[in-house]
Amino acid sequence: MIRFLGRLIGRRHMFAQRGITGTETAIVIAAGAAVVATMAATLYTTTLGGADDTVYADLQEAASGLEPRGGVVGFTGALQNGDTAVYKIGFVIAGAPGAEPVDLAGNHRVDGAGIDPDAAAGTSAISVRYRSGDVIVENVPWTVNFLGFSDGDMILEPDEKAQFSVWLLDRDNRLDIDTPGAVVPRGDGTGPLAPLGVGDEFTIEVESQPGHVLQISRVVPDEMSPILDLR
Repeated sequence: MIRFLGRLIGRRHMFAQRGITGTETAIVIAAGAAVVATMAATLYTTTLGGADDTVYADLQEAASGLEPRGGVVGFTGALQNGDTAVYKIGFVIAGAPGAEPVDLAGNHRVDGAGIDPDAAAGTSAISVRYRSGDVIVENVPWTVNFLGFSDGDMILEPDEKAQFSVWLLDRDNRLDIDTPGAVVPRGDGTGPLAPLGVGDEFTIEVESQPGHVLQISRVVPDEMSPILDLR
């Protein structure tokens, strides 16, 4: 295209030397305008196409996402040896802007009697992963409780919120929370899960669909209390 423009300019220079006519001038201008129009159309198509693909990808990502609302809370209890550990992480979730409804039906329940959480029948579209240091635990038990307005099913609609709880240890409800043995380590197939204590960093990943992960990373504060505000 640049070579073509060069030839046009060369021809125009020749015309100027021998006295260019009105017809020849019109031909040169028309040809140059056609080239510019072609370049503009190509640039417009390429740019708009790329932008459109990006916007579409962003919409697809938002369409099935979850987002946290408010803070993250840790619940602590006494292990058998008397040490204090975080046994549950809680936070509020809602659908991301423009999100499609998310099925929050899980396969664990809590009833406040005996040991919680209790395994329940069924499968879930949600999977939770826990990471702390070089420890990675897949399919960590979780439970959910809708807050405020709810239409009664387990589908998280755009105008609904839910309390999401990730259970790192079991809770023995027959014992006071500060009594040794009130919380019990859970095994992940390779042995008991290491207790989460003072100064430990951790990450919770909630996957609602393949590739759609809500990630929360926090550090346990230096002073333990029954309920921790994890910042």
